[in-house]
Amino acid sequence: MKASNIDATIYCYVRRKSTVIESTTKRIVFARKQLSFLGRPQEDIMKPLQTTEFDAVFDLTRKSYIPLLYILMEAKAILYCSTDMRKDLGFNFVLNTEKSDNTDDIFVLDQFRYYLNKIDNNLITGI
Repeated sequence: MKASNIDATIYCYVRRKSTVIESTTKRIVFARKQLSFLGRPQEDIMKPLQTTEFDAVFDLTRKSYIPLLYILMEAKAILYCSTDMRKDLGFNFVLNTEKSDNTDDIFVLDQFRYYLNKIDNNLITGI
């Protein structure tokens, strides 16, 4: 994202009690000890998410994790992008990965960027 000069905020959930990865203003990292009994991230994690308007939200996960579902449901954005694994949340841009052998996070993000660039170029050129 930095190479494309895109300003991004990343929420990362680490499925351990704690994490050694440092959080920054653009990279929010949280672990199990920062969750409520129901799996909701603490207010210091959720508040910035709830008060920020994003252009797009990308869900790159291939499995359901309750803390990340809270993040997805409470993020405010114009465009919500996910894979076919998240059909139940009503995203408005879904990438079909069922027939692909390569579905790691980088591949999925690259596919989103490719298709969104195609859409943007077509809107600009009027095709």
